[in-house]
Amino acid sequence: MVILTAKLSKGKLIGIVAAAAALVLLIIFLANRGTGTAIETAAPKKLDTPESRIEFLSSLGYTVAEEPVRTQEVLIPKEWNEIYEQYAALQSTQGFHLSKYKGKHAMQYVYEITNWPEGGESPVYATLLCCKGKLIAGELTRSGPDGFLRPLLST
Repeated sequence: MVILTAKLSKGKLIGIVAAAAALVLLIIFLANRGTGTAIETAAPKKLDTPESRIEFLSSLGYTVAEEPVRTQEVLIPKEWNEIYEQYAALQSTQGFHLSKYKGKHAMQYVYEITNWPEGGESPVYATLLCCKGKLIAGELTRSGPDGFLRPLLST
């Protein structure tokens, strides 16, 4: 029987554990890089027509009116405050990386969902944020006392 012993200081042991954790995170990041997320797979390449946007929302199980409740051009700020950081974090759970669009203009389309399964006092809206016809963000919202902000597609 062979017994090996090593004398490690507390600092060296913490360093080895930290390096191993960093290596594992790097491997996970590289393994997931290039694979499409659920929303990227579900979203068509272009949502540049009203029909394509309605068809996309329908593919997610939502029924919406033909006309959006609101359509507007928005500017994604170059500098983000805490609220925009939280919004970007929500979007990143779906595979959207808004940091690539800082300082760019996008179109926001807001549709009222008419077949929302849960009751509530306020309507539920699906918001699509598109840059040059490409979906770059999306969420479901309801205002009021029963309000929420959720990812467009559960991952």
